[in-house]
Amino acid sequence: MRAETLRTHYVMNKTFRKNALLALALAFFALLSCDRRSEEEKRADAIAAFVMDYAHNYNSYKVVDLKKIDEAYLEGQQIIKSSLKILQDTTRTKLSYLALSNSQMDMKQLVSWSEKLPIDAVDSYLTESAKVDRLLNQHWENAPTELTLARQNEATALNSLNDALALFNLSIYSINLGEGSSSLYYHQFEVDGMEKAAIFEVDNEALDVIAYKELG
Repeated sequence: MRAETLRTHYVMNKTFRKNALLALALAFFALLSCDRRSEEEKRADAIAAFVMDYAHNYNSYKVVDLKKIDEAYLEGQQIIKSSLKILQDTTRTKLSYLALSNSQMDMKQLVSWSEKLPIDAVDSYLTESAKVDRLLNQHWENAPTELTLARQNEATALNSLNDALALFNLSIYSINLGEGSSSLYYHQFEVDGMEKAAIFEVDNEALDVIAYKELG
C-alpha cells in the first residue's frame, strides 16, 4: 500500500512538473506573440525610453516630431536639395566639355546624375567627377571660364553638403542609408519643460540607442 502511494505521488509530481514547464513555455510564446509592434515602433519606443531615463520628470516627455533619416528625408532639407541641384548642373557642364574633347569615357552614369543625383550616390559622384576632371585637364591646358566656374560651384556645393550631413553624423565620403546595423532618427520632443531636437542612432538588433546628438 505504501509503495503504491509513493508511486502515485511520484507520477503526480512528474505530471505537475511537466504541466508547469508546459505552462511556462506557453506563457513565453504568448509573450512573444503579444509583441505585435512594428520595427519602427520598437525603435521609437527605444528612443522614448532613452529620453525618459535621463529626464528629471519622465512624465513630462512629449513627442513633437520623429522622422527616420533616409534618402527622402535628407533630400527634403533645403540646403541639401540646393547643393544636389548645383552638382547636377556641374555634371551637365562637364559632360558638354567632355563631348567636345571626343572622350571615349562611358557617360551613362553621369548623364543619369545630371538629371537626378541621389544623396546616397554622392560618394560615387566624387570618384566619377575626379575622372572627368583628369580627362578635361588633358584636353584643355587652360580650362574655359564656364568650366572653371562650374568647378568652383561644385566645390562650394560639396562643402555645404558635407556640413549639412555632419549634423546627422554622415559625410559626403560615406553615405549608407540602407538597412544596416543601425538606423538614424531626427526627434523633436518636450521634456522637463524644454523643447529639444536631437539625432538618435538606434541599434537594429538590440533596439537600444547607441548614439545621441543634441541639436541647437
